[in-house]
Amino acid sequence: PNLSPFNAWVVMKGLETLDLRAHRQSENALKVGHFLEPRVARMLHPGLVSHPQHNLAMRQMKACGGIFSFEVPGGRAQAHALLDALMLIDISNNIGDSRSLM
Repeated sequence: PNLSPFNAWVVMKGLETLDLRAHRQSENALKVGHFLEPRVARMLHPGLVSHPQHNLAMRQMKACGGIFSFEVPGGRAQAHALLDALMLIDISNNIGDSRSLM
């Protein structure tokens, strides 16, 4: 399939700021990771020194991405309570969105 001329133009406009947006997402994910790390059972983001592949990530990447994972102490019940308490973050299984998702 082909893009319409307008959709191609929109994609090209988005590419102009892609580098800036990708780096900002990575920086913000790392800030959230530093904040959450002492509060959760396990925090996984390659930009964190505690990540098992941190050194490799630092050698291979300029930015570590905007996605991270963590384990909530208290198991499934506590994880569901956390999800139910969210006010600014959407619950979704679609990571291709422009909003913060969990």
